[in-house]
Amino acid sequence: MIDVNKAKQKILDLAIRGKLTKQLKSDGDAADLLVEIQKEKAKLIKDKIIRNDTNVISDDIEEPFEIPENWVWCKLGNIGRWGSGATPLTSNLDYYNNGTIPWILTGDLNDDYISNASHYITEKALCDCSLELREKGSVLIAMYGATIGRLAILKIEAAMNQACCACTVYSGINNKYLFLYLLFNKKKFINEGSGGAQPNISKEKIIKTIIPLPPLAEQIRIVEKVEQLFDILDKIDEAQKKYQKDKEILKSKIIEAGIRGKLTKQLELDGNASDLLDEIRKEKEKLIKEGKIKRDKKETYIYKNPKDNLYYEKYQDGTEKCIQDELPFEIPDNWVWCRQEDVCMLYNGVLIDKEELPYLEARVIRGQKTPLIINKGVKVRKEEYVILVDGENSGEIMRVPYDGYMGSTFKILFFYKKDISDFVKVNIELEKQELKDNKTGSAIPHLNKKIFREKIIPLPPLAEQERIINIVEKLLAYIDD
Repeated sequence: MIDVNKAKQKILDLAIRGKLTKQLKSDGDAADLLVEIQKEKAKLIKDKIIRNDTNVISDDIEEPFEIPENWVWCKLGNIGRWGSGATPLTSNLDYYNNGTIPWILTGDLNDDYISNASHYITEKALCDCSLELREKGSVLIAMYGATIGRLAILKIEAAMNQACCACTVYSGINNKYLFLYLLFNKKKFINEGSGGAQPNISKEKIIKTIIPLPPLAEQIRIVEKVEQLFDILDKIDEAQKKYQKDKEILKSKIIEAGIRGKLTKQLELDGNASDLLDEIRKEKEKLIKEGKIKRDKKETYIYKNPKDNLYYEKYQDGTEKCIQDELPFEIPDNWVWCRQEDVCMLYNGVLIDKEELPYLEARVIRGQKTPLIINKGVKVRKEEYVILVDGENSGEIMRVPYDGYMGSTFKILFFYKKDISDFVKVNIELEKQELKDNKTGSAIPHLNKKIFREKIIPLPPLAEQERIINIVEKLLAYIDD
């Protein structure tokens, strides 16, 4: 698989070093271009359209890498007219009601072109609040918060809020070349963001950033080459995503075939899964007598009636109900159907004090974060299964990598008979979409425990379970390779 984002960054790196394009004598020298730009800038200063900014004088530049002989280094402040916007007083409805002037917020920036605005202001707001309309083609960069470094090019005339900095380039500068250079430096701007809850980069930091400047003709060739390569990478990315989606579909089909008994032979020596289910019930009864779990007064029993070969569910009050229509598929004769709660449960665990252990939140188990060491919590042991019950990913099962305290969004996925855990886990993973589509709660979505408990699942004899898991794991590994 190609890391498309990494490849794009490498292309940008080659582009700004002059490695993607040929340098042609007919292009002239960027030093002459810079002289013409300074003349244009001087006229704008004289006409009081812009103010002189001594912060962007380019004679103190430390060159970070070599550039072609007909290129020059300069600061971003030298190649365009930079300025940030403002936010009209929100309590003054005269600034917003029936507004027709596009007003850009940083949330509108998405490293692309802007042809529409999400907000509009009035002429009065434009006049009263020192806002400036920026021309079509101006390049925008976000300066505050989580959007730092986001870019856009205006396809419309628009004003912007104070979190956006805009550059209207001078003659001889290709706005897309500037856009690509800012895109190359996006990570740098993010890292330079200062402040607490709302990190920011200032306009001053931006305009002091140096840029390698080619002649205009080569700027255009660079943009064309980068866009051509980016287009190829975008198609590769799209194909990879489709392949990944197809891979996931194939994986689910393999798992589904496994739990339907289509990948294995049913052997007489395996016995009947009804005996296994009896063993599981005995284990459950033992836990009830020991006071570790409570008896479920709504517990049922699913069996196949030999008189009509249909499946029935028997309740504790002695009543029965035919559930043949609820069964999703046919299973082999030596398998049984059961409710998921018959074989496993969601367990809160036991609170432990004064033992220092890692705090196992989701990112820690996924290997994305180093754990904190704490001395109190619900202990889980290495190789146990936990399941997310809160949040967007509720229903995701994880195996504990080492002893630790369970994160607050988890419950232990407890199996009454440990040997069946791998097979039942595979069943639960197939339920993910159903569980995701039926979460409960609004502010924080929760796993729908009723659906989880009452799900009807197939149960093969233990020996066949092991064969199924072995075949499924080999096939999934083959697909991933």
